[in-house]
Amino acid sequence: MRCWFLFAFLTAPFLVGCTTTTTSRIVNSPLVGARFAGAPSASNDNPVPIWAYQPPKPDKMGVFGVGSGQASTLDEAMAKANSAAKLDLANGFVQALYGSDSKQKDDDTANQLHQQRTQLIYSVVEQAPDVDYSRSEQQALMKNNLFTAYSQLKLSYINLYNLLDKQVRYTSGTEVNSKLQEIQQKVKQRLTSG
Repeated sequence: MRCWFLFAFLTAPFLVGCTTTTTSRIVNSPLVGARFAGAPSASNDNPVPIWAYQPPKPDKMGVFGVGSGQASTLDEAMAKANSAAKLDLANGFVQALYGSDSKQKDDDTANQLHQQRTQLIYSVVEQAPDVDYSRSEQQALMKNNLFTAYSQLKLSYINLYNLLDKQVRYTSGTEVNSKLQEIQQKVKQRLTSG
């Protein structure tokens, strides 16, 4: 009997450590950033922020990008979320600037052109300093020892134009330069039309 009690006493901490949980909790950290007034936030029932699955539509001032990332560390999860949000921003700018005007060509060519424009805009947006984003929200959750981060960024057309202008000056005389100038012209048309 004493052996059984000793065995139970020694194995109890290990058995308690093996239990699983599915609870999520919102992480408060300086890496997560500030929340902006008026933004819908997560509830206890659904810890994912509303803007993560219902992203805002582009407005006349700029485009929103939303992304998420998961990692074992908070800073890595935030970096992944920001990178995904910037890619979403690039896709949003291509859609806002070009819409479906390239649908006149066959689908393969239109898809290639869309990918090329997205990649160029992404390379420019990726280098943008944080101060160029006029609105940014971030939230992180922890579940089963993994962080899931959500990031929302907004970049104005004016800031995109200025970023493109810098990039055009650094890539003078190349094919990439002419593509960047084409995108910059589209942004300029967008700015002057309204």
